[in-house]
Amino acid sequence: FDKNATLVGTVSQIIRRGHDIREYFNYFCNQPGLKIIDKQDNIQEVNDNTWINVAYVTWNWDALSSPIIARMTFVFHNNLLVHLHSSKLPELDTNLVEVSKKN
Repeated sequence: FDKNATLVGTVSQIIRRGHDIREYFNYFCNQPGLKIIDKQDNIQEVNDNTWINVAYVTWNWDALSSPIIARMTFVFHNNLLVHLHSSKLPELDTNLVEVSKKN
């Protein structure tokens, strides 16, 4: 992470910076049974020094009754992560699926 990076974590309600980012990941790295089940990357180059990855990551750990699918946006600049936003994937809205088919 860049020293000025921001994190909006999957199950967090605050924007984290600096030391708070480390604390957030220290918490999750110590969850029993934590594992990534699946991931799908979609990496785009913005310019020579900036990349964005819009990914889907399926997580599980022992405390969950079922895995969480998170949509995650990673922004890298000069090979450092400057922003990470993650949120639980919402339930499928069938109305939006129909609208998407019309375009």
